[in-house]
Amino acid sequence: MNNFNSKIAFFFVLLVLLGSVKAQDGFKSVLKDSVDHHPSIQSYKAQAESSKRDIDAAKWAFWPTPSVGYETANDVPYGTLDKSSKYFRLQQPIWTSGRLTAQLNKSESQYLVSEAAVSEQKTNIAYKWLQLWAEYQAADEKTKAFKDSVDKHMAYVRQIERRANEGFSAPSDAQLSMSRLSSVQAELRQSQSLKNKAAARLEQMLQKPLASEINNLNDSGWPQSQKAITKWSPAIEVAQLDEYVNLHPTVQKTQILISSAQADVQLASARNIPEVYVRSEMRHGDVTGTHQSIYFGLSSSFGAGLSNASAVAAAQAKVEAYRNELNARQLEVRESIQTDIQDFQAQSDRLGQLEKTFAANRNYLESSERQYLAGRRSWQEIMNIAREESQILAQIADAKAQIWLTHQRLQIFAMGLDTYLSTKLPTTHSAQNEIKTQ
Repeated sequence: MNNFNSKIAFFFVLLVLLGSVKAQDGFKSVLKDSVDHHPSIQSYKAQAESSKRDIDAAKWAFWPTPSVGYETANDVPYGTLDKSSKYFRLQQPIWTSGRLTAQLNKSESQYLVSEAAVSEQKTNIAYKWLQLWAEYQAADEKTKAFKDSVDKHMAYVRQIERRANEGFSAPSDAQLSMSRLSSVQAELRQSQSLKNKAAARLEQMLQKPLASEINNLNDSGWPQSQKAITKWSPAIEVAQLDEYVNLHPTVQKTQILISSAQADVQLASARNIPEVYVRSEMRHGDVTGTHQSIYFGLSSSFGAGLSNASAVAAAQAKVEAYRNELNARQLEVRESIQTDIQDFQAQSDRLGQLEKTFAANRNYLESSERQYLAGRRSWQEIMNIAREESQILAQIADAKAQIWLTHQRLQIFAMGLDTYLSTKLPTTHSAQNEIKTQ
């Protein structure tokens, strides 16, 4: 019996541990599902699959090209040819001056561009999702702060109304205190509205009710205090900034676009040079019956009005355009990373100051409430202090949201989205791994 109980205890502990692991990975699992099942991702994946088929088509171009034909004539010399003839041809390119290779390189580059576009879109969706979750969490904390403030203001209003009824305060004081209460209630409704809007947009991305995933999402590593945040590290070093920039999907896609444009240059140049081919032909329709021939030939096409020369110039201009675009994309990503690093540090410092201000304000409010009951403070003063407390908490919520968001973004910059989604949420890091700046 004891052995049976021990087995039950073992399985119970195992279930608890598995549940905790699931909860720990729940946030990123939900984020991954939202990214993978987003309609735009399915569209980009379909485009990538189409580009993959183009590679197969480009490879087939190296093989012989079969063709079958049937022709009929209105009139032919008697005894030479039939009015109708049939033929089967098999033509094999021998030398194309690199046209076939350039076409294959072009198809492969287009496929890589499609794959990079999928990664870029996934990253953009992840950023949007993280932004919405930060807004939701901040609005939730603001709602709690303003709700607490409303409760305090209602208690103050009841006290003022009792004093007015007993003749210790003017009736106008009760009316003024109600207006202060209405102001705080308006802030509460605004924060609730922001929370509902963020929740609605999250549900659209989740494609399911937010309530069904809220338990997993609550384990997103939301910051609780400035002291805990000082141990966070997104593993970004300014000295290695160029490495992180070049790993960004947008930059990688632009780099591949340059390769694709270079393949266009090779393809356009190859059209100006004659191609060598061999063709085997079987024809039926003349007086001798079936006729078989093998041909060696040259073919060239300069385009309508020698337009191939313009095509080469256009392709070369496109290469330069993509190179300039690459510089622009690298600059944008570098600025984004540097901005996130600066925001992370600035908001962390701001949060520390706000927490100190909140602690001092809370002590001041408690002291003022005692003095108000003793008749040494006015109701206007304690209401002002109470409202200031809720405003400080709202600023703390905004600071936490910005810190959390930049922390997640910097991790994606450093790791890449796939690695980020497969990595457990970091909680603490050693001081030597903190953000390094110049």
